[in-house]
Amino acid sequence: MLRKLDYGLLSVTPNTFSETTGANAATGTVTRNTPTTSALTVNLSSGNPGEAMPATPTVTIPAGATSATFQVNAVDDTEVDGSQSIILTASASGFQAGTDNLTVTDDESKLTLSITPGSFSEATGASAATGTVTRNTDTTAALTVNLSSGDASEAVPAVASVTILAGQSSATFQINAVDDAVVDGSQSIVLIASATGFPSAVDTVTVTDDDTPELTLLVSPNQFNEGAGSNAATGTVTRNTDTTAALSVTLSSNDPGEATVPISVMIPAGAASKTFAVQAVNDTVADGPQSVVLSASASGHTTGTAVITVTDNERAASSASATTVRQVHRKSKTMVRKSNDRTTVASKSATLTFNPDQTAKSFTVAVNGETLAEPDEMFQVNLSGAVNATIFDSQGVGIIITNDDSVALALVLVSPKPSSVTLSGAAMESSSGSMQLLANGSLFVIPTQQSPTGAAGGNNSLAKPSDS
Repeated sequence: MLRKLDYGLLSVTPNTFSETTGANAATGTVTRNTPTTSALTVNLSSGNPGEAMPATPTVTIPAGATSATFQVNAVDDTEVDGSQSIILTASASGFQAGTDNLTVTDDESKLTLSITPGSFSEATGASAATGTVTRNTDTTAALTVNLSSGDASEAVPAVASVTILAGQSSATFQINAVDDAVVDGSQSIVLIASATGFPSAVDTVTVTDDDTPELTLLVSPNQFNEGAGSNAATGTVTRNTDTTAALSVTLSSNDPGEATVPISVMIPAGAASKTFAVQAVNDTVADGPQSVVLSASASGHTTGTAVITVTDNERAASSASATTVRQVHRKSKTMVRKSNDRTTVASKSATLTFNPDQTAKSFTVAVNGETLAEPDEMFQVNLSGAVNATIFDSQGVGIIITNDDSVALALVLVSPKPSSVTLSGAAMESSSGSMQLLANGSLFVIPTQQSPTGAAGGNNSLAKPSDS
C-alpha cells in the first residue's frame, strides 16, 4: 500500500520567479508523515527542466526528521515564450508522489514604453503626451497592461490600464499633466507599464514648472463691523514656494483708520502658511461701509492682497431689501446756504424711479424761510425701500447755515448702474436737482439753484459736494 508524504506534500517558496534568477531561485520543502526512525531518500524532478529544475536529483530526510529542503534553479532559455507553469515532483519508494506548481516568468517577454513628447509644461493639462506600450510576444490573445506614475502630482496616465488587442503588438494611451500650483522647477517623472508574465517597462518624462513665487492672502470673515475689536477677522498668508526655510512676510493695510494688521508674520520652516489677527478700528465717524485692501509681501514673491469691508456703527443699517448687492463708496454731506432769515426744511416723502439705462432723475424739496436768529441746523434726506438694489448709504446730511449760498445736496448711492432702481426719500428741500452717474460708478444728487421759500432776499449758489 502506498503511503502519502505529509499532507503538505511538496512546497516551493517563492512559487513565482524570473528565469534570469538563476541558481537558488526558490527553496523546496518535502515532508513525510511516517515514522522517522530511519532516513528517507526522496527523488526530485521537474516537468520542464528547460525552465526550472531541482538543484539536486534527490534530497534525504534524515533519521529523526520529518522534512528536508532543497534548492530550485531557474533556467534562462533565451526564448520568447512568456511565463511558464512548471510542476515539481517529489517521490520515494512506497510513497505517493508529492507535487507543487510554480511559475517562471520570461525575461525575453518584454514590454517597452515610449512617451512623446518627452517634456511638457504642467499647464498643458489633459493629453499632454501620448504613451505607447509594446509587447514582443505572441499576439494571439489580448494583453491588459496596467499603467501608473511615479509622481501623480505632476503627470498621470489618463487611464489605469490599456489593452493590447489580439492581433496587435502595441496600444497607445494619453498622459495628463497636473498643475500643482507649487514653485518646484522641472520634475522628472517615471511612468510604469506592467502586465502579468512581463517585466515592468518604464519611461521618463520631464514636466516643466509654470508657477511663479507668490503669496496668497485670505481673510475670514471678509466683512465685519468697525466695533468688532482686535480679533475682528483672521488672515491667512500662504506661499507656493519651497518650505525648507522660514519666510518673513510684511503685512499692510491701505486704510489703518478702518482696519489694521501686524507689521509682519513669519511662515515657519516646514509650513506653507501662517495666520494673523485683523483688528477693526472704530473711527467714530459716520462714514458708512469702507473697503480696505490688505497686502502681504515678501522678497522674491508676488504680493498677495485681500479686500475686506468694514461696516459703520455710527448709523443704523438701512432696512431696504434687495435682490442685488453692490459696493458702498463714500457718504457726502449737503451744504445749504441762506440769508440771515431762519429757514427750515419741510418734511416730505417722494418716490424716484430709475428706468433701465436711465442715469439721472430730478426732484424738488421745500425750504421754509424764517426771520429768527438761530445757530446752524442739520437736516437729512433718507433713502429707503429700494427695489432691485441695496442701499448701503441710506442718508444724506444737510447743514443750514446763515449766509446767502444755495443748496448743494450730494448722496452717494450704489454702483454699478442697476437695471431699475426705485427709491423713496424724506426731508427734501426746495431745490430741484439731478442725479448724475459718474465714471467711477458713484451716483450723485445735485440740486439746482433756488431761493428758500420765505427767505428774505436769499441768494443761493451751488456748492460742490465734499468727499467727507
